[in-house]
Amino acid sequence: MLGVLGGGSSCGGSAGGQGRATLVAPVPPATVDVVVVPEAVTVSWSRVEGATGYVVYWCEGDVLTLADAQRSPEVVGFAHVVPDLTPGATYCFAVAAVHDALVGLPSPDVIVRIPKFVPGIGTGPVSDLGPESSAEKVRLAVTTVVGAGGAYETVAVAAFQAGAGPEVWDAAGLRTAARDIFVVRSTDGGRSWTAPMNVSGTATSSSHDVDGDGDPTTPPVPYYGDCGKPSLVAQGATVVVTWEGRYVATGVQGSSVFSDAGGAEVPFAAVHVARSVDGGRTWGAPERLTDGSRDANETVLASASSGFALVWQEDALGLQPGDGEGPGDGGSGARVSAGTDLWYTALSASDAARGARFPTPVAVTDNAIAFSGSGDGHGGLASVADAYGDGGGPPLVSPGASRPVLLLVGKDALLAYEETKGGGGEGGEGKYVRYHDFTDFVAPLSTDATARAGTIVSDPARNGRRPRIVVQQSAGAATGLRLLLLWREGAGRCGTSADVVARVGRAAVGDAASTGLRPEDLVPAVAPDAVLPAGAATSDRPWNLTSTQGLGADTEDDALENARAHRGVVRGDRILVAYVWAADREAADIEGTAWCDLYVRRSEDGGESWDAPTNLSRLGTASATVVEPRFAPTPSSPDPAVVQRGDVVFLAWATQESFAADPSRPPPTALDVLVVRTPDFGRTWEESGSLAATTAAEQEAQLRASPDGSSLLAVWVSQAAGAAVSRVLAGLFEVELVPR
Repeated sequence: MLGVLGGGSSCGGSAGGQGRATLVAPVPPATVDVVVVPEAVTVSWSRVEGATGYVVYWCEGDVLTLADAQRSPEVVGFAHVVPDLTPGATYCFAVAAVHDALVGLPSPDVIVRIPKFVPGIGTGPVSDLGPESSAEKVRLAVTTVVGAGGAYETVAVAAFQAGAGPEVWDAAGLRTAARDIFVVRSTDGGRSWTAPMNVSGTATSSSHDVDGDGDPTTPPVPYYGDCGKPSLVAQGATVVVTWEGRYVATGVQGSSVFSDAGGAEVPFAAVHVARSVDGGRTWGAPERLTDGSRDANETVLASASSGFALVWQEDALGLQPGDGEGPGDGGSGARVSAGTDLWYTALSASDAARGARFPTPVAVTDNAIAFSGSGDGHGGLASVADAYGDGGGPPLVSPGASRPVLLLVGKDALLAYEETKGGGGEGGEGKYVRYHDFTDFVAPLSTDATARAGTIVSDPARNGRRPRIVVQQSAGAATGLRLLLLWREGAGRCGTSADVVARVGRAAVGDAASTGLRPEDLVPAVAPDAVLPAGAATSDRPWNLTSTQGLGADTEDDALENARAHRGVVRGDRILVAYVWAADREAADIEGTAWCDLYVRRSEDGGESWDAPTNLSRLGTASATVVEPRFAPTPSSPDPAVVQRGDVVFLAWATQESFAADPSRPPPTALDVLVVRTPDFGRTWEESGSLAATTAAEQEAQLRASPDGSSLLAVWVSQAAGAAVSRVLAGLFEVELVPR
């Protein structure tokens, strides 16, 4: 039993003072720290010389009274988690050292308020286009527009696809109404929105008659101009939205036949772009950037104060059905034909503002040339039959590029993507992750030292995919941190277990050419000749951020675990990374007997060291799993009166039913979207809250934080229980700011 001693009191000893032993209470720890996590705190303290253990005291209120305080069991170590605390309440904490079963005086009180997420104004649906029109794939942009009188106006624009035409079908045979792209606009922080405006206008038009049922005896039918998911960005008064659409008024539009759709035919998609130069108030007619001779997919749009750029993949044989072992639906663009290239176009900010058209796209990869030998980089597929093995000879194996990510920072365009290992399987099965830094984003080929090949940043002996790029405008003061490059990497094929790995880009002190964005600025270092697999094999290993075996682990050291859905934020010399992780991939993704949780890690020194992962979702049940994490860091503002709190970051994630291998079971049902905030860049996390406390299925959240971190604007897709259609909802959430 522990006895409490006060100050320098003593007890015990032999009669008459002979051989008396004096027991002095240990002093309190010199430092006590309290870190808030959702609905709990972690109390840590400094070591006390001679102490055999420690006791943590706590009570609600701003004064600690030992008689009323709760007390932990004796702790051996220097930290203790106090769970089940009340959001919005204030608590006092103290720590006392223990020596020879005697407890010393407690340390000075540490007072902590447990923050509370306070939902503010939920504005409801913004996509109401009728009871039979289903809306999804929403995107959100927030921009500051300077008016004629110099006043600053914050404008939010959301874009989404919604059913607006006759029935069409996709590669999997799913039938839906042909969709158009709609935009809505808010000038009061998201409290109210304009009526949806159709900026594509092709859902009721057809440019291609196709085989609609796989039956050669039935006549062809029109395939209407269905539009794929939008991509949306804004800079000042210029707002740009892009999508892939299957209406191509002129040109030689190709098509694919899909067995999963009963042999039905689907026309190739072309890339379209629409633009507003008055903050989304009015929109110009859409431009079509490609001719439909190859199937466009995975269009990515990027912007900076310097201008706008977009990149996409084009497959000469059309969208390829997925064949990975993961939980996805397939047909996402991950699987491509040999020779698939990425195409790119860009406009300066001034050209975009005056309404100039986007220039003719150029191929920024060299895969078509690799097997056709045409050298023209655009089409040149006279030998398509031979290239794919249906011309009587063996197929010519060539790489295919897919799933690009693109960022603009200043005049640099940063591009990363996954590329299949061509050349007869050189490097083994799987993909590389390649990276380019185009130092003049409007003339990328003139500034590409790799001549469209790209630098391999992944381990060429493994399977790399799903790259992400995170960048900041200025380098970190201590480490030169400028760039974070994340991707999944594993020993198996697509869909199998993998870890999330990372490199960072640092601007080297004393090197005027070093920007922190070049391949040679990456850490761990990439070999100078990493354009080829043999050179990349000599690169330093990337950091493994998700393995239970540590930063230096091989992905196969723990063959069961699996990580995906990685996101990141960089601020100065600090990095914050989130990812979804399961201890056993097959149990979580196939058997449905385990689940994925959301974890975060942080680095204070540009990636040299990382703290232990923190589980923010803590599901604890196999009935649900985590998907779709999204960061929303606080943005800067051109308005000098607006204060940015750079340490504040929001993080949202969705939950859905766990995956199951039963092919007769429908896809997992979406459950909820939750959001949490950190006031100090991931050191502590506040209480999480739900975007919509309803029984509807919520998913696809897009978030934008206010510069001071006091509010969060969110749009997401919601489908009520039993409803046949989904809607886009918007909400403005005000968050209690706890003084620091």
